[in-house]
Amino acid sequence: MALISSSHPHFFSDEIPGLAKDAPLPFACDLAAAQLAIARWYCFQTWQNLLEWAAAASDPTSLVALFETAAEAVIDGDGLRQLLQCQPALVHGRSIRVEPHDPPVHACTLLHYLGANGFEGYRQRTPQNAVGIMKMLLDAGAEPDALAYLYSGECTTLSMLISSAHPAEAGLQIPLVELLLDYGASPDGAGTGKWVSPVMTALGWANYFGKTEVADYLRSPDKLPPNA
Repeated sequence: MALISSSHPHFFSDEIPGLAKDAPLPFACDLAAAQLAIARWYCFQTWQNLLEWAAAASDPTSLVALFETAAEAVIDGDGLRQLLQCQPALVHGRSIRVEPHDPPVHACTLLHYLGANGFEGYRQRTPQNAVGIMKMLLDAGAEPDALAYLYSGECTTLSMLISSAHPAEAGLQIPLVELLLDYGASPDGAGTGKWVSPVMTALGWANYFGKTEVADYLRSPDKLPPNA
């Protein structure tokens, strides 16, 4: 019941995803309700989406399983080099997860997982060697400005990174931003939606949370790469 009350959409706002209701109505838990709660706990939109993904991931040699393993290696900071040596195409792979977000398929690349923002919550963390992991991906051919479908728009890793608490708390936000810019990420932004401009996103982050480091960095012309 603790899992159901913490995951089933009945207990959360219809307008604001993730916001618990103050006084949820009486709730009858049947098999379908339990299945939906479990699916949401695993960050899938429906029980059927979870079943389909599990079937695709059950073969350790499938592209789905390899990508999921690589995503874990990125956020754990361990094992990615061996995976890329065996499967270089993973650097261009994308997630096929169907989540209860807008839009439901975020299609993140491995590079996006270093932004630690906008995808499955349990994967939003930053390893201490995140800069080395990012350089490994970029050297392997990852597209710095690849777009994923996040927060009702199309977002780059840079736009997600500069508004994420996890790299900031790890003390790695600016080094990661600097590395992306060095490898050609656009400081002017790309994509669609509210979070296209890295500078404006950083200013919003500074205004809302009082953290000005990234905004100050992006606003300093002497710190931008020569091609910016």
